[in-house]
Amino acid sequence: MPLFGPKQSKEGKRRMEHKMTLAKSSPEPSYDLSDCELTEVPSGVYTLCKVLQKEVLLLHSNFLTSLRGGGLLKDLCALRVLDLHQNRLSSLPDDIGELATLQVLNLENNKLTSLPEAVSQLQALQTLNCRENRLTDVHSAIGNMKSLRTLDLSKNRVSVLPKQLCRIKTLESLLVDVKQMVYPPAELCEGGTAEIMKALCAASGEVYTPPTHHLLPVLDAGTRSGATPMDTDKHLLLQQEYDKSLQEQKRREHVELEAQLQAGHQEQMVMFSQASQARQNIITVMAQEQDKMDGELTDLQNRKEQEKQRLVQSLQIAEQSAAKLVRYLMETNEKARKTEALLEAMERERIEMEETVTSLHLEHENLRTKEVLAAMSQMLAENYNFEQLRQQYEATRDAVARHAQDSASNDSDRIEVLLDGKQQNQTALVHRMAQEEEFQKKAFEALQLEKDIKHSRVTGQIALIEQELVQLTVVEMEKKALRMDVEQEVLCQKRTALTALLVQLLEEKQNREQELKKRLVEMESRRQAEQEDYWLILYQRLLDRKPQQLVNKEAQVDVDVLKLLNRVGAEDYIPVFACHHIFTMEQLCQMSNRDLQQIGMHQFGLRQEIVTAAKKWQEEEKKKVPDKQDSPTVSTPVPGSSAEAPPVAPPEPPAVPTAPARDTLARVITECVVCMEQNSSVLFLNCGHVCCCAGCAGNLEQCPLCRGDIIQRVILVSVE
Repeated sequence: MPLFGPKQSKEGKRRMEHKMTLAKSSPEPSYDLSDCELTEVPSGVYTLCKVLQKEVLLLHSNFLTSLRGGGLLKDLCALRVLDLHQNRLSSLPDDIGELATLQVLNLENNKLTSLPEAVSQLQALQTLNCRENRLTDVHSAIGNMKSLRTLDLSKNRVSVLPKQLCRIKTLESLLVDVKQMVYPPAELCEGGTAEIMKALCAASGEVYTPPTHHLLPVLDAGTRSGATPMDTDKHLLLQQEYDKSLQEQKRREHVELEAQLQAGHQEQMVMFSQASQARQNIITVMAQEQDKMDGELTDLQNRKEQEKQRLVQSLQIAEQSAAKLVRYLMETNEKARKTEALLEAMERERIEMEETVTSLHLEHENLRTKEVLAAMSQMLAENYNFEQLRQQYEATRDAVARHAQDSASNDSDRIEVLLDGKQQNQTALVHRMAQEEEFQKKAFEALQLEKDIKHSRVTGQIALIEQELVQLTVVEMEKKALRMDVEQEVLCQKRTALTALLVQLLEEKQNREQELKKRLVEMESRRQAEQEDYWLILYQRLLDRKPQQLVNKEAQVDVDVLKLLNRVGAEDYIPVFACHHIFTMEQLCQMSNRDLQQIGMHQFGLRQEIVTAAKKWQEEEKKKVPDKQDSPTVSTPVPGSSAEAPPVAPPEPPAVPTAPARDTLARVITECVVCMEQNSSVLFLNCGHVCCCAGCAGNLEQCPLCRGDIIQRVILVSVE
């Protein structure tokens, strides 16, 4: 036995909770906990079966080793079907016999080695499936089961059947492994259930009767000893009437059974159709989600491909600059190499000449003295000439060497000057890029806070709540002066609720700012990891988005104006018209070609088409309303058009500062209750009173109005 058995996974636990909830809410008589990876029966299951009047308990396809944990088995007194197949049960509890109404017991594919004697107490059991277990014998008490119709002992180690099995007169199907049977013999077991029962009845000295004769109780037909013929005739008449009533009852039960089977079949068909519909719905939803996910992946791949192309272009530019530098260095090296080759050639010529001179000197020493004396003068003259030539050659060689050295030194100096200039340019460029990157970070942080809708909404709500708290404090002080206790209590409740909401919004605002800062830190770390200009990309994306104010203005543009611009192909200029507050066709009709050019339309043909289309629309409107031709044009939509008057643009929310501010703008009209000189400008939390100025509130630990502890102070800007 393994030390550590299987454990229930999260998916199995989720499936178990779902099935338990479904069983509690469903009126069906079954309680299904199959395929939930259970290692023991959940607590309270047997009690729930009793309370919910469940007749079927399905615990198959789990890891159960016993039936403990679910409660008392006597709570399953109304259970008709108990399915435990495909588990790890090694034994059954002794109180299994308390299931008095159990009709089907499925124990297939477990680890049972024997059946308890208490199984014989299941008098209503009709099907007992013990297939594929480890049974070696069958208890003789099984013969006391009077209603058993099917007994499956196949794929076990049973080789001997008890003789008491012949007492089960209703047994219709008995399945055993024929090849391993010893008693009854295997040859006899091949004949089927009837032959096995006949052999067991013969061995027990009983008469075999087919199971069809014992499905219903039969009255004793024998006459009592000493009964008269008249009593016998009456008894026979009663027996015949009873037989007829039994047949009629059997026929009715058969009809009811068929009706129940038909109803069950219909219910199964309905459940199957519902399950098919639900499955189809799930498949549709999954297909939609998959399509959506594929679209998102395609967009992501496109963005990655664009970034990759930009990176490749930048790499190509860098490679080109590097190639130019390499070519320049190679040319410089080639010039230096040629200079060195010339110097080496001159050195080789000098060495060869010295060797020639040495060899000539040796030859002259070997000559005779006279010849030496005779040729001395000639040799001196030649030596003199040679010395002059040599000095001239050395001077020429030294001049050439100095010239080559000066040229190489000048080239090296120029290269060093160029490299220093390039290094300085690179340093300045890196410094400038760092400054631009820092500016981009600050601009992105400011723009992120400005564009963050949640931050703006929380800031606006905080301002409204602080204004309301100021007003409540003023009203509370006035009511307190008038000694109105009831209204004072109501105001106190309102103030408490607003204060709690203000604290919550302040925490939410702080959390939001921390979340934005954390997001900026994550972006910075990602930028450093990928070595990309991430801030510039995000800033460019934010610049590419339309501001909310421009979107609101575009929503105010008349439908006729949109149709006209789309018809002439000028839909790209809709934001331009919205920015210049050109919302209606009347305003557009009053504009000339020059006016359109002044607002930013530089295409003459497009301007002419817009003016022509506007005039045509104006003529059509004059034909529709002839009595208003001379009336001045007003910015009212034409009757019958689907556009309505442009709504008043909502006030723009206050710009969000780059750093969270502690001061909030509110209207304070009450004087300080401490000094009686300055206006109240500090909001106390958690009480929510605004009753002190900034100078007096610094030393206070309790609110002067309610004597509550001061947890936090919010400074308000006083507006006279």
